[in-house]
Amino acid sequence: MDKISLKIPNKAQYLSSLRLLVSGILSSHGIDIETMEDLKIAVTEGCNIALELQCNDYIDIDFEISEEEFTILIGHICQKEIEEREELYLSTTIIDCLVDETKMIEDKMYLKKHLK
Repeated sequence: MDKISLKIPNKAQYLSSLRLLVSGILSSHGIDIETMEDLKIAVTEGCNIALELQCNDYIDIDFEISEEEFTILIGHICQKEIEEREELYLSTTIIDCLVDETKMIEDKMYLKKHLK
């Protein structure tokens, strides 16, 4: 299993670079374009939640990829605030539709997609 960790400023201008990184990681593992697009959208929506909440100046993102699955951990998301803010419901619904598993673990959003 390969692990990649990234820390970006909590600013929208870095999301396009993050999407390129996700594409590059998945492409190098031979992942189909449809799955790649789903995961890019899921990562973007997770980071949009972090941008909206502004719980920290940075967003920590950890990726783990194996032949069977791709997991993403997006840090610095205030779980209590997600539940209190209705406008974030659309982002969480989109994420739920695109990945196989999503949950909050200590102010981190955990996303998992099975690749096989």
